[in-house]
Amino acid sequence: MPKKDPFEKPDPETLLEIVKNLEKRWGVTLVSFLPSDAQERIVQLQYEISKLWNGQIDDAMREARPYVKFYEPRQFHCTHLTLTRSTPKGPIQREAFVREGHHLSELFGKIHRVTSQIHPINVELDHMRISHDRLGIILLGECSDDISAKYRERLLVELNESLIESFDISLRSWDSDPSQFHKFHCALGYLKRPVPQTYQVFVEEIKSIKFPPITFTLESVSLVHHRYRSLAYPQEGEVDFPLGQKINMTANKFVDSMNLAP
Repeated sequence: MPKKDPFEKPDPETLLEIVKNLEKRWGVTLVSFLPSDAQERIVQLQYEISKLWNGQIDDAMREARPYVKFYEPRQFHCTHLTLTRSTPKGPIQREAFVREGHHLSELFGKIHRVTSQIHPINVELDHMRISHDRLGIILLGECSDDISAKYRERLLVELNESLIESFDISLRSWDSDPSQFHKFHCALGYLKRPVPQTYQVFVEEIKSIKFPPITFTLESVSLVHHRYRSLAYPQEGEVDFPLGQKINMTANKFVDSMNLAP
C-alpha cells in the first residue's frame, strides 16, 4: 500500500520529525561508527541519490541538498541501544539518568564487561529505503555470519538485563526484541522539505537504486552523549569500547568523558 505523502497537509508529528532532525537533540546512545571503507561506499550512494535531481555529479549534490540533508562520513553509524531518547533539553542530566543509590561509573563496568568478551562483528547492508516515521534514507542489513549474530545477541541481551538495574533507560522496541538483534540499519540522510517529484515516486526511486552489498567489520562500540539526533559532530561526550579488548579507564575519567550535566 503506498505511503501517504508526509508533506501533504502534514500533521504535527510529521513537522516534529523534521524539527528533531534539524535542531539540537541531546541523548545517550550506544553505537558503532562505520570504518572508512564503508564510509566511502555510502558516500557513493549519496551521489547516486543526488543524481535523481541532476545527471551530472558536480551539480547533482548542489541540486539535492535543499531537499536532503546528507550525513557527513564520520556520522555514519549503526545503533545498538538507545539509552535515553533525544530531547531538546540538554545536556542529559546525570541525576535523571542514574537511579538512586547507583553511580554513573557503573555504566562503564556493565558495557566493558560484555564488550571485552565478544569479538568484532561482521555486517552486510544490502538494501535502501525511506523510513517514513523519521523521513530518513536508510540502509538495511544484518550480521553476515552466525558467529557475528551471536556476538551481537550477547551484547544486547547482557545490556538489556544489566542496565535497567542502575539506570533510567528508554529503550526502543527493537532494542529489546531478540528477533531484531541480528539486524542493522544506517542512515545516510533525511528529507528536509517536499521533493520536486511526488513523495511516492521518490520513495520508489530510492528503493530502485541498485548497489553491491556494503560489507564491513565493527571493531568497537561507542557510548555517545550526543548533541544531535543524527550524531553530527561535535559530541557532548564519548567513550569508545574496542571489542575483545580490555581498556584502562578510571571511574572519574569515564564520568568526565561522558560530560553529563549535574
